[in-house]
Amino acid sequence: MNQVTISKLPIPESAPSSFSPSVSWKIGIAIATVLLLLIFLPLQHWYGHGGNGLALLNRAWAAESSLFDKHGIVYIRNEITGECSLNPELEGLGWLPLQSLDATGRFRLDQLQLPLGSGRSCKVVDEIWHESSTGRFSRVMWSEQKPIFANAFDGTTVYLLKKDLDGNPKIAVFPVTEGFQVPKDTARLLGIAAGFSSKIDDSMVLGIDSRVIDDCPMKIVKVGMPNPSGELKAFWLFHVRESDEIISEMEFVVDDHRLLRIRRVHKETVDSPGIQWDLAKLDIQGGNANEAPQARILHDLMVPDLSVQDMAESSDFETYVFASKPSWTDQPQIVRISLPHEPIQKMFFVGYRAKDGRHLVLAQMSNKEKKFLKLKKGLIYTGQNGFKVWSPKEDKWLTNILLNSARPIIQSQPSDDCSSLILESPKDTLLLLAINGRLTDDELHILIDNLVPAKGYTAK
Repeated sequence: MNQVTISKLPIPESAPSSFSPSVSWKIGIAIATVLLLLIFLPLQHWYGHGGNGLALLNRAWAAESSLFDKHGIVYIRNEITGECSLNPELEGLGWLPLQSLDATGRFRLDQLQLPLGSGRSCKVVDEIWHESSTGRFSRVMWSEQKPIFANAFDGTTVYLLKKDLDGNPKIAVFPVTEGFQVPKDTARLLGIAAGFSSKIDDSMVLGIDSRVIDDCPMKIVKVGMPNPSGELKAFWLFHVRESDEIISEMEFVVDDHRLLRIRRVHKETVDSPGIQWDLAKLDIQGGNANEAPQARILHDLMVPDLSVQDMAESSDFETYVFASKPSWTDQPQIVRISLPHEPIQKMFFVGYRAKDGRHLVLAQMSNKEKKFLKLKKGLIYTGQNGFKVWSPKEDKWLTNILLNSARPIIQSQPSDDCSSLILESPKDTLLLLAINGRLTDDELHILIDNLVPAKGYTAK
């Protein structure tokens, strides 16, 4: 939703009063991706304070968990469809967050990408087998009858379908590490809304409707985020069955066009998995050799808990940190995001949790094209290190997205006097700085002057 909200923002071409209806979608999607994805970091449950739609989503998430607690082996088949679209502006929006389990017991965040500009719809079949008594599971996604994603746990080992250095598919085998535990809530890994189990609050729940679909009474919950002009360009529809309050379908709609549809088409209890837990017999070539899969998987979409050195070494642009952390904050937490573009780009998100509530969030990306700087409003400071600091045109809106996306780090809601800034580095790096509170001019100037390249950084 943030992708569309930001990328649809009118951007001035020259003077503040001159707005263009066109927009740089790649830049808008790029920056929105990092803001959006960090809300998946803790993989929390739905939460909020009342509201019929939000309360229903809370109950639906609990009901989803019950699907995987049944005796025996549960088999579930979902269909994920990217709808046909000839609008090139929608091409970059055909993706979904995808959970997988690693050998430490932690969740990885991958990405399922579906082409939307091919002139025809694209379908992915998602098959899941789960045994509640042992925690064993197998999950395989198919495109054009070929496996594009596979993740399994057989009791001692985790398996993942990846590509080798030559781009050929292979099953990677990872014995579990000491302290490994199976997920306590399997729906957070395998549920229909697993990648969305994050932060949906009252302001995002826009309505609830009742419908009868295929003779089944449904509640349809609409979830979206209007842009600063109050326009709703994108939203999700969650179909919740009234009989058991389980989500049966999800739709992503942009500009009144349904782009994505996730639908549960089958569920039963079986005696044995259709794909063995160890994935040894999985035909990773599959299907017709002449048919290339339309959909694809981007692994490690988000990598948390990086060190400053990790950030510097894995980036193809100059990254920055504060030479000495601000006196009122804890040590930074760093996350790397891989953007859904060709070629794959990286962004980094650095969060400083503050003892006095004045948390700092610093998002950074390559800015060689400098298109995103059209969102700047006025130059307010030039640092001794060459940084230019601009105020943004939509301060509160941008600030709230940054701070809400970083709640897993800062552990609090945005304050009433939060603000954000756009920083242009001397080395073509764009940084967005959100501040959860007030800084004096002197504090801000010291903060900016304190920014140094991550390469060669030594913690102070």
